[in-house]
Formats: sequence, C-alpha cells, structure tokens
Amino acid sequence: DVDTRTQTNSYATIPGVTYPKDPTVKVLENSEACWLFVEFKEVNNTFGNPVEKYITFAMDNNVWTKLSDTVYYTEVSKADATAGKTYNVIKDTTVTVNSDITKTDIPEEGSEPQLIFKAFAVQKEAAADAATAWGLVPANEKLA
Repeated sequence: DVDTRTQTNSYATIPGVTYPKDPTVKVLENSEACWLFVEFKEVNNTFGNPVEKYITFAMDNNVWTKLSDTVYYTEVSKADATAGKTYNVIKDTTVTVNSDITKTDIPEEGSEPQLIFKAFAVQKEAAADAATAWGLVPANEKLA
C-alpha cells in the first residue's frame, strides 16, 4: 500500500556495505489478469574511469523477465489477480555499495545516487505478448 510504505530511503555511503531495499509491486484483489511491468532508472549512479556503479542490485529473476535493459515484466494470472498478490522487485531485497569507492568518489550533497522504480499494468486481453503490452503504456508515463 503506497500510503503505508516508505517511499524513499537515505543511506550512508559505506564501501562494500549491503543495505535493505524492498520495492514491491502490489496487484490489488479482484484485479484482472495482466502484464505487470517494472521500469527502473539509475540517477547519478556512476563514478570513476573506467566507469563503475556506486550501487549495484539485481532484479528478482524468480519473478521478473527482462524485456529491455531497464524494463522487466511478469505475467499475472487471473487467479493471482483475483486473489491479489505482492511481487518483490529486487533479488534478496538488498542493494550493495561498491567496495572500491573512496572518499573522493562520494558525490556531493544533492547529487547522490538514486534508484527509481515505477510499475505499470496492462490487461492481458489488450495484448498477446509483453512487448506489445509495453508498447501500450503511454510514453509520457515511462521513466526513460
């Protein structure tokens, strides 16, 4: 439930530390079978030469199938949609700070790394496959 979950978290940048990060997507009870998508965007999440990421994470591949570099989907059955179901987004619900970060790599206040996740649903009846369903999501709603 959006109203009761923490929408943002702030963490100290400590090299090599793993932090809890638990974005979820909830399909409400009495919903319709659908294609469920998660799109993510990384903001200010690179440093150094060669370029490395400040924060690393993996999508939960037990739930999500890769559609593109930043979009994953799962097929929600009529039974799961009727019952209502919550889906984890990130594998093991954790993110890890790069262990190679030094004090000089830490970004200035206001330019901290961010991971942004946004979910979309398209009813199964509207599209025969995930790629077609993703094409039905309005471009102005997408993160990219």
